[in-house]
Amino acid sequence: MRTSLDIVDIVRAHLADSVLMATVNKPNGALYKFQRPQNSVKEDVVVNSLANNMGAVGEGVLNVNIYVPNLIYPTVSVGDLSQPNLPRLTYLTTLAFAALTDVYADGYNFTIQSDSLFADDNNQHYSNIRVEFNSINI
Repeated sequence: MRTSLDIVDIVRAHLADSVLMATVNKPNGALYKFQRPQNSVKEDVVVNSLANNMGAVGEGVLNVNIYVPNLIYPTVSVGDLSQPNLPRLTYLTTLAFAALTDVYADGYNFTIQSDSLFADDNNQHYSNIRVEFNSINI
């Protein structure tokens, strides 16, 4: 039987060895479980869990959040930090999709369920990728 902690460990380990974290243009931050450091201004990747069913066939949902600092646009008197860095978010999200789509291993599999873009309170935006995780618990 796999707990939420177990499935986060599995997906995080998979991402650590994936194209997302192994490419030359990988995120300039780190890969974290559950939460990133407060006030981080790096391109961090965070894996956390939402729910995990403990039935014979476990069904869980995880988040993979990819944070990217906003672009700086000069205005009349102060820099505008409100705009997402869409080229960088698109690039990193594409790498994550390649790493998370239709992964099968011994006793479990996971794939992408959905994705969204959200603003963060720290002049950043993040790509939220929801991952569906299934495991055999018998």
